[in-house]
Amino acid sequence: DNLCYKAAEAYAKKTGIVPAWNIDIEKNIPIAAGMGGGSSDAAAVLLLLQKQHNNILPESQLYSIALKLGADVPYFLNPVPATGKGIGERLTPISMASGLYIIILAPQFPVSAAWAYKNYTQACPTDKKTDVEKLLDCIKTGDWKKLGTLMHNDLALALYKKFPALNIFRENLLEAGAINAEITGSGPTLYGIVDNKQKAEEIVNIIKNEYNEAVACSYSCCKKFRNIDCR
Repeated sequence: DNLCYKAAEAYAKKTGIVPAWNIDIEKNIPIAAGMGGGSSDAAAVLLLLQKQHNNILPESQLYSIALKLGADVPYFLNPVPATGKGIGERLTPISMASGLYIIILAPQFPVSAAWAYKNYTQACPTDKKTDVEKLLDCIKTGDWKKLGTLMHNDLALALYKKFPALNIFRENLLEAGAINAEITGSGPTLYGIVDNKQKAEEIVNIIKNEYNEAVACSYSCCKKFRNIDCR
């Protein structure tokens, strides 16, 4: 049932190669955390098999395999900042200013993505929808404070209602100094944005001291995502 197995199986069928691979997975992000870990693993398998077999498949066919594995798997074939349309598979890379840091707070309990989507609750009609063009302009120019005002997750309302602790964790991130914080994906992980490395590291330490069992990390965002502190 593992996506890595499914990725290898699909690659073997498409190429006609008899599969004889051993795959070991070392997780460096929390499991069932709404961070696309399984999808990124699947994409990594496809890229590794391509490398091992001299890029036998054209890019379009590799992309097709990835999309059949999951809507967000194609993104991880080239994980750079991008917009996603359709079901998330129509990707357009975007330019991004330097200086954005993301704090990750993982409560360490799983939330079913199927449950999160099934219980999606539409926000109040008076709520303003995120202006994507304004959001992209903030990312391009490095206006991180304005970006914080535009952060939004359609699934968050149901998650906060079902798991009140998530709202407490969000408040903790804000009190510790994050510009803003929100649930990532279908949760339960939360992320906060910060505009300098020192502040990011301070928040990580505050969260770790508050919750021994929580995982707190900080990431520097540039053209590719670089891990700068995760332990």
